[in-house]
Amino acid sequence: MDDEQVLHAMGLDDSYRVERVLADHPSGVTELVTLDGAGPFVRRRIPLKIARRDVWARLGSCDSPRLPRVQATYELPDTFVVVCDYVPGPTLEQLVGSSGPLGPHRACEVALDVCEAAGELHAHGIVHRDISPGNVIVAADGAHLIDLGIARLVVEGASHDTTALGTWGFASPEQYGFAQTDARSDVYSIGRLLGYMVTGLTPGSDDYEAALADGERIPANVRAAVSHACAFEPSARYQTAGELSGALRALLRGEDVAQAAGGERPGRVDASLSPEAEVAESDAASGAPVPPGAGERDGGSVAPSPHRRRIVVVVAAVVVAAAAVTAYAVLSPRTSGGGASGSASSVSSSGTSASGSDASASPSAGGADSASGTATSAGSSSTRPTTGKSILKSDGDVQVTEAGWYLADGNVVNVAYGVHNAGSKTILYPSVSVTCLDADGKAIATTQTALMAVAPGQTLYFATFVDGTDEAGSIASVEFAADAQGMGASVSSLVPSRYATADVRERSDSSGATIVTGTVTLDSQGTDEAAQGSAVCAVYRAADGSIVGGDVVFVDMPTASDPARFQIEDYGVPAHASVDVQAYPW
Repeated sequence: MDDEQVLHAMGLDDSYRVERVLADHPSGVTELVTLDGAGPFVRRRIPLKIARRDVWARLGSCDSPRLPRVQATYELPDTFVVVCDYVPGPTLEQLVGSSGPLGPHRACEVALDVCEAAGELHAHGIVHRDISPGNVIVAADGAHLIDLGIARLVVEGASHDTTALGTWGFASPEQYGFAQTDARSDVYSIGRLLGYMVTGLTPGSDDYEAALADGERIPANVRAAVSHACAFEPSARYQTAGELSGALRALLRGEDVAQAAGGERPGRVDASLSPEAEVAESDAASGAPVPPGAGERDGGSVAPSPHRRRIVVVVAAVVVAAAAVTAYAVLSPRTSGGGASGSASSVSSSGTSASGSDASASPSAGGADSASGTATSAGSSSTRPTTGKSILKSDGDVQVTEAGWYLADGNVVNVAYGVHNAGSKTILYPSVSVTCLDADGKAIATTQTALMAVAPGQTLYFATFVDGTDEAGSIASVEFAADAQGMGASVSSLVPSRYATADVRERSDSSGATIVTGTVTLDSQGTDEAAQGSAVCAVYRAADGSIVGGDVVFVDMPTASDPARFQIEDYGVPAHASVDVQAYPW
């Protein structure tokens, strides 16, 4: 930009009057503004490093009343600014939080509006990637889909997204790094949104599956539509927002809904789907207790492949409404208890437990003093799969302290590593590029994960799967390269909350699964208000303390009085001597 362009943009920026700050996060500031008495408008100020100008340009070409209408875009020296129409009304999160679950008929109507918005985005090559209750406005003229902060254009031929982003409970499995996101990822999120509306619970939380299965409140056809939309494998879902929209319209007409193989095939829709029935039942529904007991699987009707199969059990009663970076969260570990003392547990193979207050009971690297737990192996693992050399590359104060990997089934590589902040400031959005190399140093597969924040002296552990394609068997080494710049800049004001884990136990079941369970408690509250849940990372270690592999699950945020219980289930884990478990805000 030349000086004249900068002065013009600054003059335009100054012409707006800020009426209220709606959100202020490291990813940008969202404000309610007016211009010479006109408006109000929503102005979003996005750091240039993470701004997706191409997405906002295409949004301006979209023609749907269910999407934000862009009024202006301009660029300042370090900020990209978007001004959109303001849509008055509560978010779906606020509506359900204050009034309880929606009736099935009303929920399908809202979902139809969201399908219309998503379909228009997809027609212009945009994947929203964060369709969640906080990003849906329920206005007088229907539902509106907002906040394209992490939307991206579809990249043909790519195998993974560059960075894993989304809102826990609504983000599709591929947003955790399993595959490339596309229109079917948004279909998954709309299905989860429908489940949320009719249950009033975040998908994946403790009572969600039991509430969704309540045939007295939720018609079988609605459950079937949710299951089909939320299948683990993208190919088993409705393939477009239009297909899902057609199924929802069939529900409203009382017709059958065609299901994927293995799904539920109900008859005609229940009478309770009619708006008249909803009015009659509204008072009872708003006060009805949630059925006890919860289904444990966080997913749809199609079971994931063994190395990707994971179960999350959550008992924290509070789901934090503040979302990371305007109602979305980075789907990577954020902050651990670096520098904090936390409780640790160890168990013997007999399953007995002993708790203590010494965080050093959990071995760690890079000087980390994290809230974690350690369990000795229950002897469930089989012979260790193929593994090899790990190449660690640090970048300034961001240091990769240790790492390990193994070749799992299905040409997939499991990796686990620790990232340490050796500086004096909290670093936001540092990333780690994981690259699988053959014996000649040729890159076979790569993925990148972003950590939301690493405090001074902290070490965060993360684990994920990398798709090695057909050449996975020729992988000789894996490179772990830190990026201190990542998606943002260093700051010093953020103080991470501190979590502790306890009652950590490891066992195996008859199917050969390795199961790690325990609880997460809040040690101290920080200033990370954007956090909306907890990441729990299990790191499997050999007898010499080296990393063998690992896994991560995401659960609700614990409070001082309500701990969160977690369960991690993995298949094909290599033989190991112990497992470390670390929890941190997410």
